[in-house]
Amino acid sequence: VRVTLSAESTSGERNLSYVVLEDRLPSTFEAVDPELVSQALPEGVSLDAARRWWNFTAVSHREFLKDRVRVFVDNWSNRSKLEVSYVARVVRSGEVTAPAAKAELMYRPEVHGLSIPQEIEVDAR
Repeated sequence: VRVTLSAESTSGERNLSYVVLEDRLPSTFEAVDPELVSQALPEGVSLDAARRWWNFTAVSHREFLKDRVRVFVDNWSNRSKLEVSYVARVVRSGEVTAPAAKAELMYRPEVHGLSIPQEIEVDAR
């Protein structure tokens, strides 16, 4: 599954520094780190394609954790839309709630935004 995070700023500030996007995964998914040989990408997704999804020039670091993915952006001009994608593997079926994704400034956590949680159903195939 390709997961895409998009953020737009409603702040009047021209540039935002040290932005963190955090996407907590529903219990039916696990993130795939394309840099790890032990984590095979899904059929039809090449390593080059997965790397290009992160080629937003402002992304300085990313973390693939057991229950979430974090993306760090040092400087973001809020005139542009911030969009990054990653691959998640379906590990079980069921009806779950995908928690809200969060964007915040690392050193000004009062500046933040949340997405709307999504109800999803994953079928076994």
